Amino acid sequence: MKKLYGSLVLLFLLSGLTQSVVAQPKMDIKTFQHNFGVTYPNQLLHHDFEFSNLGDKPLIITQVTTTCGCTAAVLAATTIMPSATSIVSVTMITRSPIKKSESATLHTNDPMRPKVTLAIEAMVRNLWSLSPSQYFVFPDLPFNEEKSITLMLENEDEKPFKILATSVIEPELSVSVGEFTGKGYPITVTIKAGTEKKYINDQVLIQTDHPKQPKVSIQVMGRIIGYIKINRNRVFFGSMRKGETKKIVITASMTDIESKKKLEIIEVQSDSTSITGKAIGTRGDGFLNIELTFTAPDKAGYTTGNLSLHTNIEEERVVTLPFSALVRN
Repeated sequence: MKKLYGSLVLLFLLSGLTQSVVAQPKMDIKTFQHNFGVTYPNQLLHHDFEFSNLGDKPLIITQVTTTCGCTAAVLAATTIMPSATSIVSVTMITRSPIKKSESATLHTNDPMRPKVTLAIEAMVRNLWSLSPSQYFVFPDLPFNEEKSITLMLENEDEKPFKILATSVIEPELSVSVGEFTGKGYPITVTIKAGTEKKYINDQVLIQTDHPKQPKVSIQVMGRIIGYIKINRNRVFFGSMRKGETKKIVITASMTDIESKKKLEIIEVQSDSTSITGKAIGTRGDGFLNIELTFTAPDKAGYTTGNLSLHTNIEEERVVTLPFSALVRN
């Protein structure tokens, strides 16, 4: 009887122990990070992280998140059965030279690992170098003037390459490529000003046959300012109360400082009755002072308009200058 009782007690304990062991998934991953090493801009990099389910219940990946839009994570499967193996492929797009670090997070039903973060990084380096500068920066150009700048394009690994094509957007710009020098190519950008005042902010796009970084982008900046140069592109009188008056002095000069023509402002007109202007003399350096007087209107809000500076210069009789002010109660 005692033996029977003992057997029943042992059976009861074993039964309770079996019921206490609940089936659950168990995620196992070999590595949580990957370093791509040195790479170059505009590359698509990817690495496959392998993981397994060592549990006795299906492992479910409920969600995948990444740190930025330049990173993506794609699962081979969202449900991994016990003893099965799967991968998550993490990709990263390199943009500009920088040490780039991103991550992807897997959200799982594993109670011991509800979140698993996978890190990737790369040292992005620019393959191309330009001398003597990294940019084409043109001086201010009068109307109908032409100016060229030449930079030498070379690559850091000093391997021979070919330039397949070049392009720009602004119609005032043109690009020409010289003969290969043994290290690189001379790239010449020419700006030919028309009769329109404008800023030039463009990119010279160069297509090469180099496998590491086939495309090169070089910034071009310049300004077509006409024959007369104003020290401001726009006049802002700031925040003013209704009826308040404020004066601002601007300067004007010939773009060509060696010009024999003496600049005169004959009259200042405006499309707004709130502003008036007049020339008040020439500085010692030859710049002409122009005093602008703005009286805030009775209506609150953002006020804008244009000034017309009438000159004695035949090639540019009128210079237009925008102005603005914020009128408050």
